[in-house]
Amino acid sequence: MPVRGWVSAIVVFAATGCGAGDLRELTSWELRVDGHAARAVELPARLDVDESTSRYVLETTIDVPAEALELILPAPPAPASVRADGLPALPRHEVTQGLRAFSAQRFVLPEEATRDGRVRLEVEVTNGWSQASWWTVTPSLAPQGTVDPRLRRAEWVNDDAAAVSFAALVQIGLVCLGVFLLDRKRVAYLLFAIQVLTAAVYPLYAVGWLQAKLGVAEVPVLAVGLLVAATVSVFFTHVFFGLRPAWRGWIVLCVVGVVVVVATSDPFLCTDVAGPTVVLLVGAIALYQIVTCVRLFVGSADRLAPGLLLVAWLSLAGTAWLDFLYWVRGPDLTEGARPAVIGLALFATYMALILARRHLQSLADGDRLNAELAGRVDELERHAAEIEALNAELRRQIGERSNQIVAALSLSRDDSVRAPRLEVGDVVQDRYRVMGLLGTGGMGSVYEVERVGDEKRFALKLTHDLDATALARLAREAHIAASIRNPHVVGVIDVDVSSHGFLFVVMELVRGTTLRDRRAQYGDPVWATPVLAQVADGLAALHAGGIVHRDLKPANVLLTGSAIAPTARIADFGVSRLESSPGDLSARPAPAVVQGLGEDEATITVADRPPTPDTDSQRRSAIELRRNLHLTRTGDVAGTPLYMAPESLSGQVAPPGDVFAFGVIAYELLTGRRPFDESLALALLEGRDLPPPEPLSSFARDVDPELASLVIRCLDRESSRRPSARELADRFGRKEPRRAEGE
Repeated sequence: MPVRGWVSAIVVFAATGCGAGDLRELTSWELRVDGHAARAVELPARLDVDESTSRYVLETTIDVPAEALELILPAPPAPASVRADGLPALPRHEVTQGLRAFSAQRFVLPEEATRDGRVRLEVEVTNGWSQASWWTVTPSLAPQGTVDPRLRRAEWVNDDAAAVSFAALVQIGLVCLGVFLLDRKRVAYLLFAIQVLTAAVYPLYAVGWLQAKLGVAEVPVLAVGLLVAATVSVFFTHVFFGLRPAWRGWIVLCVVGVVVVVATSDPFLCTDVAGPTVVLLVGAIALYQIVTCVRLFVGSADRLAPGLLLVAWLSLAGTAWLDFLYWVRGPDLTEGARPAVIGLALFATYMALILARRHLQSLADGDRLNAELAGRVDELERHAAEIEALNAELRRQIGERSNQIVAALSLSRDDSVRAPRLEVGDVVQDRYRVMGLLGTGGMGSVYEVERVGDEKRFALKLTHDLDATALARLAREAHIAASIRNPHVVGVIDVDVSSHGFLFVVMELVRGTTLRDRRAQYGDPVWATPVLAQVADGLAALHAGGIVHRDLKPANVLLTGSAIAPTARIADFGVSRLESSPGDLSARPAPAVVQGLGEDEATITVADRPPTPDTDSQRRSAIELRRNLHLTRTGDVAGTPLYMAPESLSGQVAPPGDVFAFGVIAYELLTGRRPFDESLALALLEGRDLPPPEPLSSFARDVDPELASLVIRCLDRESSRRPSARELADRFGRKEPRRAEGE
C-alpha cells in the first residue's frame, strides 16, 4: 500500500467526529414484531428477534427542520427499507439484497413528510440470520450531502484497505506456491501459500464478495478459511525456522472446529457457534505464535527474521481483536469497520520482507557454495587429470607387456602343457585371491577373484593349455581389450605371468548371462532394439581404435541388469586383430577348418595353403572338424561360420566383417529367425550361393522400417555397401520400438 494511502487512513481515523455536528443520532426507537406488542429499545443494541419472524420494524417520531433530510444507516445488519410518514424514502444507492448489508445505506426523506416539522420514521429490516438484529451503530438524521465520518472510515477500511489486503495476500500466496512447484523441497513456501490464500477470505468478507457469491454459506466458509490459515501458520513457523515438529494437536483442534462450524451452518446458529470457535482457536494460535517469536528473537543470533514475524503477529493481533470482540457479541468499537483487513495487509507486508530476506540469503549462500564448489571442481579436475594420466600409463604398460608376451610366446611351439587348476583361497602373484570358478570352456577357465589390496572383485581368465599358441592368443586378447574404453566393452585391468608359468588376464567382473542365453526373448523388437544399440556402440569403439573383433556372436555379448532393460558388453577378443588391407576372395581360395562342436559355437580358420581342386566333392572333403586351437597367422581367417562375412575367407580383416556379424545378430534378435539357413561364407567357399534373406517385415511387423532396411544392408555381400558401426549405433540408439496395434 502506498505511503499516501496509510497517511489518508490516519487522517480519516483521526477525523472521527469532524463534521458530525450536523448529524443527529437517533437512539430511541420502538420495536414492532408481528404477533408481539411494540416495545421501546435504545440503540446501539442487539435486539432479540425470533428467527420465525421474517421482518421486523423500528419506528420513531421526531421533530425535524423544514429542509431536505436523509436517514443514514452506517452499518445496517441486514437490507432495510425506510418510510417517512408512510411515504417511501428513496435510497441514494441501490440496496443489495441478501442475508446482510455489507455497506452503509442512506435514504432521502420525501419533502412532504418533513414540511410540517415532524416526521414518523419506519425502518423495515429483513430478518434472515442471527445478526440481522445486531444494531451496533446508531442511525442518524442529517441534511442531504452531510459527510458522516463513520461512513468514510468504514468505506476506507472495508473497501480500499480490504482490496489492498486481498491483493497482497493473493500475490504473495501465488508467488510462494510457484516457488514450491519449482522446488518441492521448499515446504515452508507451500505452507505459507496455504496460510495467506485461505486468510484472503476475510477481505472478501469485508467487501461483501462472499455474501454476494455464497449467500448463507458465507459465514461457514469464512470460519473454515480462518481456522485453516491459523493452524497452517503454526507449521510454517516451525518449518521456516527449523524448529522441532509442531504439535499435531493443532490439526486435531482445527478439524474439530471445522466439523463444528459445518454442523452448525444454519443462518440463525452459525454466528453464535462459528464466532466463538474461530476466536478461541485463532486467539490461542496468535498467542502461541507471539510467544514462539519472542523466544526465537531472544535465543537467535539472527534476530531480524523472528523480529519481523513478531511484529507481523502483533500487527495482526492488534487489529483483529476489535473484530473478534464484535463476533462474540461485544461492542462494535470501530462502528462497522473491520480493521483486521489492515492487520492482514501489514502481516502480508512483513512476511514478504521475511521471505525476500530469506531468498537473498539463499542467493548469497548459493553464490558462496558455488564458489566453493567451483574450487573443489577445479581440484577434482586436477586429480582426475592425474588419475587419467596414470590410467593411460597403466593401459600403455599392460599393452606393452601383453604385446611383448605375444611376441615371445609366438616364437615358441612347445608341446601343450595343461595349466594348473586354481582352488578357492589360492592367491595369484600375491595380488588376487581366488573366490570361485565362474565358468570353463574349450579354451580356458574364468575365475572370480578378489584383489588383496582393496577386496574388489574381478574376473581372472587363463587358458587350459600352456603352449605358446594358447598363451599368445590370451595375451593378444588382453592387449586389444586394454586399449579400448567403452561402457559396452569389457575392460582389462591387469595381465601378467604367474610364478607357476601360466599367463592370466584380469578383467572387469560382469555378472549376468550371454545374449545366446536369452533366446527366449528373440523376436521382441522392444527388448532387442536398445540391446543392439549398445552392441553397435561397443563395436564402433573397437573400430575407432583400429580393432576388428572377428568373432562377434551372441555368446560373446554379455548382458547385465534387468531382463527387461539389460546392459550389453562385448567380450572375448581371443581372435581379434588390428585392421588390415582387404584381400581378394577370388584370387585366394583356401581350405577351411571348422573348430568346435556346434555350427553356431564353432570358430572357422582358413589358412594360406596351395589351391585345392575345384570340384564340389574335393571342396567338401577339405572341411573337417578338429579340436586343437591354433593362433591365427598373418593372412589366416578366424570366426564362427554363421556370423562370418564372405570376404573374411580372403584373409581380409576389416570393420565391415564385424558389421556383417552384427547384421546376423540383429536379424535374429528382431525376428527370432536367422537370415541364412547355413553359413554364407562356407557356402561360397564350396561354390554355392544362398538366397538373400527375407525382409524383416515378413516375420516381425513391429520392427521400424528404417532399422529393418539397415539390418538388410549389414548383410550385403559387398562390404563397401554395408553401414559403419557408428551409423548403426546412432540410428539404433534414437529409435523407439513400435508396438503392434491391439497390444
